[in-house]
Amino acid sequence: MKNTVFAFLLVLMSMMFFGSCEKIEDRRGTLTVKIVNAEYDSSTKVQVSVYPYTGDMDSFHPIAQSEVEKSASSSVSFVLNEGNYYVTCQGFSEKKAFQIQAGEETVVKF
Repeated sequence: MKNTVFAFLLVLMSMMFFGSCEKIEDRRGTLTVKIVNAEYDSSTKVQVSVYPYTGDMDSFHPIAQSEVEKSASSSVSFVLNEGNYYVTCQGFSEKKAFQIQAGEETVVKF
């Protein structure tokens, strides 16, 4: 009788433990950087860099980088966690800030 009660409690506790697990939501989104103005210099490739958006933006290393062909139809995509970021593109002086939302695509054009 003791073994039966123990086995029953063990099964019940196992069901409670495994039944309470939930799938954790994927909290990531996609950033797509498109090159729409390809007439800025003579290089054939440009480097796109993504940084976390903070108050001291110039002290961080890029968290994602990629090279993309220099043409008016070029683009590159990154999968990032939710949050605030900015992107730079070699040959362009501006930094563009954006926010990544879960399950959404953000498009930044240079």
